[in-house]
Amino acid sequence: MKKWFGKIIVLAILVLVALPGYALAERQHPRPKPAPTPTTTPQPAPTPTTVTKDEALLITLINQQRAKHHLAPVKLNTCLMDASRAHSAEMAAKTYFTHNSRNGESFFRRLQRYGYKRTGYHLWMVGEDIAWGTGLLSSPVAIVDSWMKSPPHRAVILTPQFREIGVGTALATKTWKKLSNVTFFTLDMGRRK
Repeated sequence: MKKWFGKIIVLAILVLVALPGYALAERQHPRPKPAPTPTTTPQPAPTPTTVTKDEALLITLINQQRAKHHLAPVKLNTCLMDASRAHSAEMAAKTYFTHNSRNGESFFRRLQRYGYKRTGYHLWMVGEDIAWGTGLLSSPVAIVDSWMKSPPHRAVILTPQFREIGVGTALATKTWKKLSNVTFFTLDMGRRK
């Protein structure tokens, strides 16, 4: 009993504390799923998302970390992927670093805008890690290593409930903090059921 109580307290603290580069959001409601609308026309198959070499490596490294901790792998979700890519691109183009978009939109609102909706699910849970690096510190290996050494970032990656992932990387065209060739990274994870 004490073991579970401690985990609940830690989880509650993680949900309430928002540190730079890390964020979690959760919504749980006993909401019934809407009945599917009958359709006579066949629906097109989802378009497969092409991932870059760095994006594929990020996903592989995240799943390796989850496997080390006996957690289920996460699978690519196109909505999370689109949101992650857009956020990294915006941070790179406008040279800022925060979870909120430049216009003040929160990361969980961004995820919904890109199609990772809450509607129809009784559990909607998301988390985000962001990072930036230059030179050797801008590789996916270096970024995942730094996330795993940071307790709040590690908590997002190792959240047992997550099943879906999106990642995005973008190279800044301007200098940022007097540095050039800065790459911005966004990792979005989620679960809906």
